[in-house]
Amino acid sequence: MGKMEKKKDVLIFKGGKIQYESEGVEKEGAEIGLFICDQKFSEGIISVDVKFKGSFDGSCADLVLYYDPQSKNTLNAGIGNLQLFSIRHFETKWINHAVSGAPNLIEQNRNYHLEASLKGSTVLLKSGGVEVLRHTLPFPLAQSQVGLFCVNQADIEFKNFNIKHMRPKAFVVMQFSSPYNEVYFEVIKTVCQQENIDVLRIDEESGPGLIIQDMTRAIHE
Repeated sequence: MGKMEKKKDVLIFKGGKIQYESEGVEKEGAEIGLFICDQKFSEGIISVDVKFKGSFDGSCADLVLYYDPQSKNTLNAGIGNLQLFSIRHFETKWINHAVSGAPNLIEQNRNYHLEASLKGSTVLLKSGGVEVLRHTLPFPLAQSQVGLFCVNQADIEFKNFNIKHMRPKAFVVMQFSSPYNEVYFEVIKTVCQQENIDVLRIDEESGPGLIIQDMTRAIHE
């Protein structure tokens, strides 16, 4: 959705002004862009360098961590909109989960390096290597394709769009004795290796201290 050009290693969202009517009143808005790539993502890190060629009150550039092609729902983490940074999702309307920074502080022609990571249900957003937001979502996310979301009256340039995948993980809770050992080592581990899933039973990793703490951490993750 929207217009995008590619010049060498730069993706350019073509922003612009639009007129729309709200409650019988003519208002001025901006072009919207939603661009989804072919990369599947469930956990990992997505990063991009962003440069605004101009901005207005509703300007934004988001990393899309989840996209449902049927409902058009997304999970976004990025810069702009109501605050300087936000983690939000769209489900018939925008719902903000975490925000920081004052609004309307986007600097024209400044390079913003955004990095969003997803681990389990926890989203972490960094700008320029500094953590600006962290939030645990109240819902799980399925694997999906990812991309970029933009709103602006001027162009937005993107460089170095990168996806670093994390392999899915399985945590196994069972007795450490026969016949469970045979089920784990001969069946569960074999299937997980075939499906490229990292698998762990807590006795393979547990160090000194209470094993219940290691189990609690692994279940949480």
